[in-house]
Amino acid sequence: MESTDRPKEGEEGPRDALAKRRDYFSSRRFDVITRVVKANPETGEVEFLIQPDPRRYELQERDGEKWLYDRFDDVYIADSAWKDLIRQAQETPMSYERQEEIDRADAYIASRIDAIDEMVRGEAAPPSLRDKSQEFLRRIDESELGFVILSLDVVDSTKHLQEIGEEAFNRIVGTILYEASEVLPMFHGFVLAYVGDGLIAFFPEPSFMRKNDLAFDCALTIRSLVYDAIHPSLASQGLPLLDVRIGLEAGAAPVVTTGSPDVKSQRDIRGIVVSMAKKIEGTAEPGGIRLGEATVRNLHTGWRQFLQRVDAPDDWPYRNPDGQPYGIYMVEFAQR
Repeated sequence: MESTDRPKEGEEGPRDALAKRRDYFSSRRFDVITRVVKANPETGEVEFLIQPDPRRYELQERDGEKWLYDRFDDVYIADSAWKDLIRQAQETPMSYERQEEIDRADAYIASRIDAIDEMVRGEAAPPSLRDKSQEFLRRIDESELGFVILSLDVVDSTKHLQEIGEEAFNRIVGTILYEASEVLPMFHGFVLAYVGDGLIAFFPEPSFMRKNDLAFDCALTIRSLVYDAIHPSLASQGLPLLDVRIGLEAGAAPVVTTGSPDVKSQRDIRGIVVSMAKKIEGTAEPGGIRLGEATVRNLHTGWRQFLQRVDAPDDWPYRNPDGQPYGIYMVEFAQR
């Protein structure tokens, strides 16, 4: 759905669709820091001290009551409310997913330089065919699931294609998409589709909040691969430096089967969260990473401190239920 479209009578518009996502973009993550107070090696029992993360929260007193002030979301949380959250957390089963294989992104990027040089020169062997995305989606029984969607696109691709010709252009874009695709599984992500000169990826539940952290970390790693590994290879061969931009959005989306079984059918992810990720990516400058409000609200404090809200485009039709423009954020330290 194009951002300039207006819904016809009886149809759902951008604001109506966003209102249905209330739980995702109005929910607030609560970040804490933990410190081991006591550990019993014989029983395996560990006692933790849990406190609100001081980078985000400040204890204040208002009208004789204690409140936590959230610097990021500009809201006050009653002292009793956050203590209730801690008690609920103690009774809730917890899961944690960490990125695989990458302990340090810079070391991983350095390890890819030789392979990238081969691909840019056209000397690498063609990749084999496999679709892990479809393998995963076919196993999903739920009609709807929480996702973080990542949209990546090569900037001004038509201009570069005309300048350097199809062969060189396809090698460069193929290298970018190959390296981005290789990184995704390390952050528990999947390629949903290759679209033009870019891709759409998804990071599914469980652990919805953690998937926002993983998707953002993945976006930063992909960007570093392009600018710290692929660009030097292109420059050494006298080829143009193609820019990319990335958008992230989070929310629930239906998993559906689409197409004809007699021709081609596949599992797909539909819904506004997918189109919003693409729209948000389209607002980014070359080399930029932008995030929707739902993703930002579910990011860890360690990531949020590097984000800055930006003005939405003049024709931006997306609104929160309160009528305010749906928020877009940029990564301050990820600019060219």
